[in-house]
Amino acid sequence: MHEYKKQIPMNQDDLSCWEGTYTFFEDYKADDGFYMFMEYNLCIYGKDGKYYADLSIDGQTTAKHLQAQVYGDEEWASFVFLKELERNAFP
Repeated sequence: MHEYKKQIPMNQDDLSCWEGTYTFFEDYKADDGFYMFMEYNLCIYGKDGKYYADLSIDGQTTAKHLQAQVYGDEEWASFVFLKELERNAFP
């Protein structure tokens, strides 16, 4: 089996086009009738010449708040997660 690894460039070229807040929703019903609803809030912002993202994941059984550094350009963005945040630590 051949394993292919793509190297993700670690540039922070003009990511200002990504700045803002994005909200995504996910819901599904499992075979056993259990219903799950998740809300994802992603806030991308520039600070001290770098770009960061704060991600909030909220659902019935999950609540995570993470910070990531953002890399990419006008066409794509990737995230390197740095740490878990306190619930009220968003900018």
